[in-house]
Amino acid sequence: MHKTNLARRALLALAPALGLALALPAVVQAKEKITVAALTFISSSPLFIAKEKGYYADEGLEVEFKFFRAAQPVAVAIASGDADFGVTAFTAGFFNMAGKGALEVVGAQFREKKGYDGSAILVSNKAYAAGFTAPARFPGHSFAMTQVGSSFHYMIG
Repeated sequence: MHKTNLARRALLALAPALGLALALPAVVQAKEKITVAALTFISSSPLFIAKEKGYYADEGLEVEFKFFRAAQPVAVAIASGDADFGVTAFTAGFFNMAGKGALEVVGAQFREKKGYDGSAILVSNKAYAAGFTAPARFPGHSFAMTQVGSSFHYMIG
């Protein structure tokens, strides 16, 4: 049996006899370990900032990050149990796994509202100077994305 579990059981057994039942919440316990699958993109920065500021620790969590370069592997990590939580965009593969009950959505990281788009199309200065100033100007230009089937693939479609 794990040392921490033994210590907890001993404290729980002694508490009633010692009249400490009300003091138990103050007993320091080991932090719960969780694994979060995330992208190494700026969109995941709130997660990293929260860890650096100690917000997870304040809630009794020890967070380990597993990093991926595209959305689909994050969904796979969650479905396979390699990570407890994930933060990423939706992909066709995500919807497939969610439809089979392998994943659940519990919240969102951001929202879009009029005047504050959550996605941006970036072009080089040269392309912009040559007239690539709107999405309608995509024909004849190349597009970079993390992975076929990714949320970016969906967006360009």
